[in-house]
Amino acid sequence: MASQADHSSAAIADQLRHTVNTRHQVRWVDIAKAIGISLMVFGHVWRGMAGARVGAGARSIPIFAAIDLVIYSFHMPLFFFLSGLFIQQSVKKSSAAFFGHKLRTIAYPYALWSILQCLAASLVVGYTNSRIPPIDVIRGLAIHPYMQFWFLYVLMLCMAAYWLGNALGLGRKGFFAAAVLAHVAGPWIHLAHIGPAFAWLADWYVLYEWRANVIYFAAGALAAPALMKWTPRLPSSLLTLLTLAGLTGAAALAPLHDTPWSYATNVLAAYLGILAICAAAIALSRRPISDALVKLGNATLPIFAAHVILTGAARVLLQRGLHINLISVHLIVGFTLGLFGPIALNSLAIRLGVPYLFDFRLKRPPAPPTPAPISTEPFASTRAA
Repeated sequence: MASQADHSSAAIADQLRHTVNTRHQVRWVDIAKAIGISLMVFGHVWRGMAGARVGAGARSIPIFAAIDLVIYSFHMPLFFFLSGLFIQQSVKKSSAAFFGHKLRTIAYPYALWSILQCLAASLVVGYTNSRIPPIDVIRGLAIHPYMQFWFLYVLMLCMAAYWLGNALGLGRKGFFAAAVLAHVAGPWIHLAHIGPAFAWLADWYVLYEWRANVIYFAAGALAAPALMKWTPRLPSSLLTLLTLAGLTGAAALAPLHDTPWSYATNVLAAYLGILAICAAAIALSRRPISDALVKLGNATLPIFAAHVILTGAARVLLQRGLHINLISVHLIVGFTLGLFGPIALNSLAIRLGVPYLFDFRLKRPPAPPTPAPISTEPFASTRAA
């Protein structure tokens, strides 16, 4: 009996060491999420000021176009890439477990926060940049995503497509090849010519977004084994070089988005931006600031879901209530509230016994062990997975 107990204890210790080592290797993924969600909040505050004509309008700032183009050239492809890193691990579950988990952690916040955001916008109609009646939003959610929530809708389609590809035996390489084919051949396929039943798909922008972004999701799945193996070995000097080169390349290619070469330059700019952020995240994971960034990265779902409501409210209060039109004030207040307000909201909801604000889990998890389990979601909540 004693030998069995010793063997069991040794196995547990080995598993714990493996979990600790694995978490150490993937901390950079959480940090990359933190950088990505910060860019998203900044970009939405930045564009929101332009739409509301804060001051002379943010677009009057000469550098507006440059910052806007660079951020939007890669920040959403980055999240698709990060989402693909752990998809192979996720599809090993049963079909019921896989889709049940995605419905609770992706589809549920998609529906809930789309409704909450459109209702909030309707309360201050005339003061925000949204003009869509809430009833139209709610009726169309099954087919037409609302505002930034298109990402969750398209991400769910990417995950379903990967599950199907895995069931058909495509594997990582096969799915990536299929994603590239869909991206390249998509514009040349005229769905209306196939038959009337497919005609409406030609105008369904979700299909366009899926085709445009699944290549980044597939690239994440393809690159995952190599990244997890080699990231601990990369020297800091190389990571710094990759960060600077990636950002420089993305900044140089982003202005070409309206040129005849944009079909290629947009993809290249996105991959260079992804390279830069991932390299920066790996480097930062070795710094003392990494703990704070990991916590921020683990809160990406609350931030993604609630930041538009909070930044919009801040803009209305500053501009209409306090008559403050300084761009710097709007940037600082909007960015700070958009980034940290949702975290406070999530913590408050949990303390008040409302744990279903950002995901719906039938069995609430116990207090997380040490170390906490690794998240395989792109927008993980602050609670244990």
